[in-house]
This record gives sequence, structure tokens and C-alpha cells, in this order.
Amino acid sequence: MILNFKILLIKDTFLKKVQTKWFKNLSEGHIKVLDQLYTIKVTDNKRKLIFSNNNKLIGTKPFKIDNIIKKN
Repeated sequence: MILNFKILLIKDTFLKKVQTKWFKNLSEGHIKVLDQLYTIKVTDNKRKLIFSNNNKLIGTKPFKIDNIIKKN
């Protein structure tokens, strides 16, 4: 399955992806196979997002930290 990540360039959009994961418990001797849901979205945790007039992501720039307090 190929995901189209271009949809994430539009502001406030996200993708949902289901992945099958295997969980093993060696002490009890069994394996569980479960589907796990992931939500993928663009965040501005580390960089400022720059959007065009039509809400399409066109770039990023770093956050600037001013007034750094120096400790002696």
C-alpha cells in the first residue's frame, strides 16, 4: 500500500494508517497480532510552518530564541 503524503501539505490535514503489529510474551508463550492505528500530521514542534494563501505548506523556518539567560 502506497500512501500519498502530499495531502499533508494542506493545512490541518492528517492521514490515518493501520499497521499490524506482533506482541510476544515469552514467559507465557504466546503471540498477539493486533492492528494499531497511527495518525500522521505535520507539526510545528521544531520549526515554524509557512503556508501560502491557499493553505498549502510552502516551507519552514527555524524558531529564533532571544534573551538567553547566561548563568555564572
